Amino acid sequence: AAISYAAALERLLAAARARGRRPFQTVPLKDAVGRVASSDAHGSAGQRLEPRHVLALAALGVARAPVRLRPRVAFISTGGELIDCERKPSPGQIRNSTAPYLVAALDQLGCQLVARASVADDPSIFAARVEEMLEQDLDLVLATGGLSERRDFVPGAVARLGGETLFDETATRPCQSALGARFGHGPLFLGLPGDPMATVVALRFFAVPLLRWWLGQPEEQPRAARLLERVEKPAGLRCFYRGKLEEGPQGLATRCLEDPASTHIQSLLEADAWVVLPEEGDAVERGAEAAVYPL
Repeated sequence: AAISYAAALERLLAAARARGRRPFQTVPLKDAVGRVASSDAHGSAGQRLEPRHVLALAALGVARAPVRLRPRVAFISTGGELIDCERKPSPGQIRNSTAPYLVAALDQLGCQLVARASVADDPSIFAARVEEMLEQDLDLVLATGGLSERRDFVPGAVARLGGETLFDETATRPCQSALGARFGHGPLFLGLPGDPMATVVALRFFAVPLLRWWLGQPEEQPRAARLLERVEKPAGLRCFYRGKLEEGPQGLATRCLEDPASTHIQSLLEADAWVVLPEEGDAVERGAEAAVYPL
């Protein structure tokens, strides 16, 4: 049975807390920009260091900044239909757009990408690649695809490798089939739906809170924005919409661009925020407040 988004996220965070954070290290100031300061960084704990922080630290006579070690992450793409993005697809093939997206997003989020792989829909090959990744002192293994009813082999492979399932269905849209698991004292595992937009949402709202905790950053707090239009939604599901913000005389407002199940990437380029609507009800009325998060 599907569990709520809040319950699924809490299970992931509880598993992360049980595993613990990596210690901090000190690096020269020239290498500190973009890293997350540890609790000993002269009042900048949990912040991603910028040149202004380097200026302040240097003025205090600090030559090296204490920063959190980058979370070590690997990911594996599944699907025999996937081809490299620079190739022209033949009938039945699609470009693997999520692989370069994950490389870029994980770097921006402050991760160290340790390994990546792409495999066809073969449970034994998938399991062999994941098993190799489990030997590399990782914090998190991500996988895209292999979760649909037609190709639901990832959960079984993870279980056979000793993974303990935390959730395998969430009351969300568009990432209902997201899978969370943990490997004992080893890494956590997060299975992302294969559709590119569902991958983006699952990374943003399942993986990002995990990474923030590992980096010692505070829990992210949304802004509130008024809905400019009535939005119909499936009852019982937390829905993640691409949104467009507007500042007006009554404060911040937002417009939902597309149904969260839409696979259109163009609307992500037009959006400047995520609009999150709660599980309750089958519509949210115009003028109601909604939680909005940065892209």
